[in-house]
Amino acid sequence: MLLYDLVNARRAHFSPNSWRVRLALLHKGIAFEVRDVRFTDIPGMAGSGDKLTIPTIGHAEQLVTDSWAIVQHLDAAYPDTPRLIGPDAAASVLKFFQYWVQTNLHGPIARMILLDLHARLDPADQAYFRASREKQYKTT
Repeated sequence: MLLYDLVNARRAHFSPNSWRVRLALLHKGIAFEVRDVRFTDIPGMAGSGDKLTIPTIGHAEQLVTDSWAIVQHLDAAYPDTPRLIGPDAAASVLKFFQYWVQTNLHGPIARMILLDLHARLDPADQAYFRASREKQYKTT
């Protein structure tokens, strides 16, 4: 099992979505290796031309991206380990909570930390990060 995880200039892992996957792997007791990825490395990861995001796992000859899809994949691939997503309504509640956090908390928090994050990125990533975030947040 490979976990592709974002790193900054000091090679520190800073993505909360990747932390979620890392904790899921540990909870299920699945051994994994971490591959450090910079933002500028991501386009080269998808040999098939698919759009990948981080976190991504490499498992069973496939790449699975997005933390929600990854935990669903892990529950399906490892049914004899502790479940990450409960059955029926519990999954719907978790998905709603994830959506609420992403739409109500991530934006305001990101606006507070983006400049600090940019300053700590590998110089090769800074131009891409700045341009993409300025476009996303419609501000410099």
